[in-house]
Amino acid sequence: MVRWMAIGMVLASVAGCATYAPRSVVDVGDRVQVVDDKASKRFDLVLRNTSGKAWCIEEDSWPSSLGYLHFHETDVWVDVDGRRYPIASRNLGYCPGDCDLRLPAGESLRGSIPYSEFAFPASVEQSEKHLHLSIGAFVCR
Repeated sequence: MVRWMAIGMVLASVAGCATYAPRSVVDVGDRVQVVDDKASKRFDLVLRNTSGKAWCIEEDSWPSSLGYLHFHETDVWVDVDGRRYPIASRNLGYCPGDCDLRLPAGESLRGSIPYSEFAFPASVEQSEKHLHLSIGAFVCR
C-alpha cells in the first residue's frame, strides 16, 4: 500500500511539472522613455505598456523607490562623452514570494535613478548623457 502511495505521489509531481510552461522574458528597456533631469540630478523613467496584455516586470529590473537596481552593473550604464559609467552594484536582498511588478495593458510605470548611482564626475553632469537599460518583462499569467 505504501509503495502504491509513493508511486502515486511521484506520478502526481511529474504531471505537475509537465504542465508548467516557462515564462519567456523579453528586454523592454528600449521602450522606456528617459528624461535626463539635470536640475534634480537624476534620470526619470516611464515605461508604457502599449500591448494588449498585462506585463510582469521582474522586480529586480525596475529601480526601487530610492532608484537602486539589484546587480545590474553589467547591463545598465550611462554613456557620457564616449565613456561608459556602469550603475552601482547593489544587493537589495531576496524576495521570498512573487515580487514582480504588474503593469496592466495601457498603463505606465514610473521611476527614477539618481546620478549618484553612476560614478561619473560632477564635471559631466551638464553634458549630454545616454542611459542604457535592461528591463526584463514577460506576459503575466
